[in-house]
Amino acid sequence: MKQQYLYIASIVALLITACNEDIDLKLNSSARRLVVESFITTDTMRQSVRLTFSGDYFNNQPMPAVTGAAVILRADGDELSLTEDNQHPGYYFTPDDFFGKQGVTYQLLVNNVDANNDGTPETYQAESTMPLRFPGDSIQIGFQKNWNLWKVMLFANDPANVENYYAFSVSRNDSLLTSKISDYEQADDEFFDGNDIDGVWVFGLKNNDEQYKLRKGDKVTLDVMNINETFFDYLNAIDTETSSRNPLFSGAPANVPGNISNGALGIFTTYAISSLSTINTKTKEEWLKELE
Repeated sequence: MKQQYLYIASIVALLITACNEDIDLKLNSSARRLVVESFITTDTMRQSVRLTFSGDYFNNQPMPAVTGAAVILRADGDELSLTEDNQHPGYYFTPDDFFGKQGVTYQLLVNNVDANNDGTPETYQAESTMPLRFPGDSIQIGFQKNWNLWKVMLFANDPANVENYYAFSVSRNDSLLTSKISDYEQADDEFFDGNDIDGVWVFGLKNNDEQYKLRKGDKVTLDVMNINETFFDYLNAIDTETSSRNPLFSGAPANVPGNISNGALGIFTTYAISSLSTINTKTKEEWLKELE
């Protein structure tokens, strides 16, 4: 019996030492590509196109800004050259009074960029048609006891016989809580096309997070963005790539597919914004008492 124990101990020791070998992975660098981020909305404001170069996945450095590019926005036969901001490298801006028009198709043109360093500048293009503004009615606040969440609920009528895609963003007391597009929630109208949206829960705010926690008297604003299918798919792809992944069974991280020509990454899109606001009239305890 003692010899059997010694035999088993020897096998275990062998397995442990066999697992301690260092493995040096040689990873190839990916080709440098242009990355475009631009969201043209119906709000009157200085709107931007951001240009950067891609980097390797394991290179934990900010993506280098693209300066000196020629960025042009075209629509309805008009052409607007965007101005590069020296204080924000890689950002190209419209005038302050610019706003996107519903139903108009916008084309983005980017020149004078040599992403592959071959000495010859490339040209990149993308196109997006501005959807119509969503006819929202109102929003209400509620509380979800089991998940400890504040609920933002939407009341509206979805336009009939049109495939609509929506994204949702929230502000509290005019301070934006969804500063990144990965914070958005999105949905299509597959299950309520042409029908009343009667208090549908479209956004949740964590009560145990001070950043999102609501208090009595807080003003809550929901931005309803009527987006196109391309941007809807882009947001869903971002959710997939940024969600928790099982390292044993998940695939390798991938670039999110966009709509920029010539092999570039990123997105150029347009969307119409409708803003709906309400005041939170109850504390969490008052909401829970009402739910009893």
